[in-house]
Amino acid sequence: MNGSLKSLLLRLLTLLAGLACLLAAWFLMQSGLNSLSEARQLDRLPLSPIAALVAGPYAVSGQVTAAQGELTAPYSNRQVVYVRYLLEEEYRDSEGRTKTRTLDAGQRHVDFTLTDASSSVSVAPSRETEWQLERTYNQRRGNRIYSEWTLAQADWVNVVARYDAARQRLILSGTADYNLPAVVAAGALESVGGGRLFRAAMAISAAAGLSALAVALLLIGLGVHRFWVFVALVATLTMGQLLMQGAVRLSAEWQSVTRLVEARLSAVDQQQLTPAVRLDRQALDVQIARQTQGWLDRWMYRTHTAALLQAGQTGADAATPEQWLRPGSRYNRPTLSWLLVAGALGLSAVLFVAGIRRVKLKRLIEHLPTCRTTGLSYGVSELKGTVQLPDTEAPLKSPLRQRNCVAYDYHVQERRGSGKNAKWVTVSRDRTRQPFLLKDEAGKAWIYPDGADLEYSDSYSERRGAQRHTERWLSPVTELYCIGFAGLDDQQPDRLALQKGEDAPFLISVRSEDALMRAKAARGFLFTALSLGLWLFAATALMALDGQFSPDNLVLVALTVPLFLLTYTAVLHYNSLVFLRNRVKRARANIDTVLQKRHDLWPQLEQAVKAYLGHERQLMTDIGRLRSQPLPAESDTAAVGHRMQQEVQVGRQLLAAVEGYPDLKGQEVVQTCMAILTATEDHLALLRNGHTDAAQVYNTQIQVFPDVILARLFRFSPVPYLGA
Repeated sequence: MNGSLKSLLLRLLTLLAGLACLLAAWFLMQSGLNSLSEARQLDRLPLSPIAALVAGPYAVSGQVTAAQGELTAPYSNRQVVYVRYLLEEEYRDSEGRTKTRTLDAGQRHVDFTLTDASSSVSVAPSRETEWQLERTYNQRRGNRIYSEWTLAQADWVNVVARYDAARQRLILSGTADYNLPAVVAAGALESVGGGRLFRAAMAISAAAGLSALAVALLLIGLGVHRFWVFVALVATLTMGQLLMQGAVRLSAEWQSVTRLVEARLSAVDQQQLTPAVRLDRQALDVQIARQTQGWLDRWMYRTHTAALLQAGQTGADAATPEQWLRPGSRYNRPTLSWLLVAGALGLSAVLFVAGIRRVKLKRLIEHLPTCRTTGLSYGVSELKGTVQLPDTEAPLKSPLRQRNCVAYDYHVQERRGSGKNAKWVTVSRDRTRQPFLLKDEAGKAWIYPDGADLEYSDSYSERRGAQRHTERWLSPVTELYCIGFAGLDDQQPDRLALQKGEDAPFLISVRSEDALMRAKAARGFLFTALSLGLWLFAATALMALDGQFSPDNLVLVALTVPLFLLTYTAVLHYNSLVFLRNRVKRARANIDTVLQKRHDLWPQLEQAVKAYLGHERQLMTDIGRLRSQPLPAESDTAAVGHRMQQEVQVGRQLLAAVEGYPDLKGQEVVQTCMAILTATEDHLALLRNGHTDAAQVYNTQIQVFPDVILARLFRFSPVPYLGA
């Protein structure tokens, strides 16, 4: 398969993966919003006495008694009305690690009776029933583990079910019409709702994260690497998904509330109003009002339910018993939740920084102009050309194929383990690189690849018994894209070479500049999408822990998406401006260092040449003026440029004069000073070009939108060029 076909296939697969993420995000958002609605609907049900049951869904609490026979639990032999059983076996895999596998599992139930202080009622479980019970039996026999979750006589449980007045029983099915789960729980119903709130937080944040990931994959597949396109699409899609689907779900939720109230009212109209029924009807009114939070909820309450509740007033005079009213949902595992939130925030921050670094590098590659090898300027530079072997050095040889190269990476791996746990482990590695030339149409430049993130042009692998030998190498006559620090070549100080710098990226790639930008943008998009998903999980989980996950909070979550992306973009652009400004400052600091070095030479030169060049009054005057004249302030760019011009002129006069005096030329101090003057004059020329290039890129960037906003806000001032 050729490279273009492989690339096309990879892009098609990326597009399909993006579409799959969009579909998964839609389903997850539906699931999360459904869990949120169920938790909120549970909070609207008061804890009704059994004597007040008339029709529709209820939340009741009572003690269990057997209605018609009992079941025998398979492991504990207890007499129960419900049992879930699980048999597991421990074993060791090929690596010696202990694992478990399920040998048997299942559940059984029978009808039972629920009794409270007011009355009794028959309860009919079904396949829809959600059983939330504590484990009542756990025993190990050899390498087998026996577990049971049971409901037996005298146990106290909370039940959410639909009351069938005709059959006078609670049916644990059909509650979905009222947006409620059918639940039998040993714990408080607040914990049941809290679990749903937490699941809603995870599903909604995962849906938002998958939406961002889908945008990233689609842009990668289409070859789009503009970060502002990614930000705009993610903000639009995620906010639209949260707000539109949330609004639809909220409307459906309040329609369910209306159906719940109507079910009670229609039954009350047909039956005699007992005191318990009146108080329960009043408790429902109070409970719904208590759990109406935020302006969206209040608006929906007024639109759908308030008039209906007022029309169904039963005229109860007694105060609603406080024990009938329930608090809102709370997640019953706060420690685990806080750990998950802290972990999500920490990982989000790590991915946030990783994404910024990738996009920042992509922007640097995009905005940095490509230099000719003969026009290389001091500082961060970009080159394109062909690898050429140095004439003075023998090429490297790849260990396996013995191919000529300038760099290779050879490693030996050994297969360890067996089956699905088998893996390759590196047992030895050899990575060797040598300096090489990069040739373009203008000339050649030296590249010192040590410390570079280097891509190889060729690879080869072979098996030798249980070992796998792999080598990668960079061949001559390979087209390269390079970005790194153009600094003085230690082998020849009057020229620049591309090498590793302190804060500069150093990449040597066989890919084109455009392909490299797309790759860096792709990673930046993916890291940003994952960071956004984790951030939203932390935000929604905190709301779920507080039990205040209302529609208003959902709007707040939606608004955090553009806030997150705006912060991300601001940090990215601010860091880019800081990098460019520091690049200019570093170039200026290098010039100041060289000027200081030359300034310190003038007193020595004055003493050394005074006896020989007494008649050269003008030259002596110029040297004396340079010796006594202080260095200009760093902020005075024009003065620095003028000082450089003066020193270059005097240095050239001095060189010409020394050539005519053999005794002076042989003087050790003069020899040293003149060598330094000659080297630093070439060095200064390179540094000045580097400063000019850095200042030009920086001054251009602070005038481009949106960087101009940050530049004015944080006072990024234009940098003047070195004056003549």
